[in-house]
Amino acid sequence: MGVYAQSQYEAGELLRASLGLPGHLIMERGDASDLNWCVALKNRLIADLGGIDLLICSAAPALHPLRVEEACYERIRNYLDKGFALAAAPLSAFLEPVAACGGCVLTISSVFVEDPPDIWPHYVSLKAAVEGLVRTAAAGSPKVRFWIARPGKILTDLTNTPLGRLDAEEPQAVSGRILERALSQAVPGTVHYCH
Repeated sequence: MGVYAQSQYEAGELLRASLGLPGHLIMERGDASDLNWCVALKNRLIADLGGIDLLICSAAPALHPLRVEEACYERIRNYLDKGFALAAAPLSAFLEPVAACGGCVLTISSVFVEDPPDIWPHYVSLKAAVEGLVRTAAAGSPKVRFWIARPGKILTDLTNTPLGRLDAEEPQAVSGRILERALSQAVPGTVHYCH
């Protein structure tokens, strides 16, 4: 299950990249930070499909440079609040039905958790917090396979500059590789990482 708010083109690309892989990916447009919306979607999907075997969480509101300083405090805090809800609400709503199917939770993090740039304290903090939430969920979910993907630089609007394009990968290649790994056999109840 994948949820997106505005990136309809990218959602379609992810859907196309999943073709030929085992299972069936569904992309749904809505506000994943709204727990009530997530619960309603979960109930509808269970009624329509009978279960849910893959949940994809990607917590990242629009990213703008910030620094750890007094003038940026409110923007950092708001970014963390919104971003954390984008992962915590779907995980809270969907974890039980994913466990019932012996399914998988795939969380998209970032390689910047390991090597943080000084202009993204909000982004790095968010990804680290979401990874902590996923590790905690794994400790209490022995039937679910958990993957945290830490891709490197991806060619997006954020990196679409001459220097930004340097060593950036196409989103289709990255998403296909991540989905293939996430759908592979892995030990349930533990977190596996892929780059």
